[in-house]
Amino acid sequence: MVGNLAVDRNRAKRIFRQIFRENPEAFPPGWDVIVVARRNFSAQTAKQLTASYLEGARRIIAKVSLARGNKSLPECVDEK
Repeated sequence: MVGNLAVDRNRAKRIFRQIFRENPEAFPPGWDVIVVARRNFSAQTAKQLTASYLEGARRIIAKVSLARGNKSLPECVDEK
């Protein structure tokens, strides 16, 4: 949880909405994404949060692809 202040919660919503809008390719179409902002959220910049989001998306998609038996990652994932 971000905190009890409405200001913190609304900032988290604004930042993550912007991250979603700027990175629609992070997840395949049709996927629903749930983001939980932790207490240290307010200490990170939007750039750091974007990097964390994209890394998390890449890791999740890689795990799902491997669990389904796919040897390669989907096109929406850039391998590092």
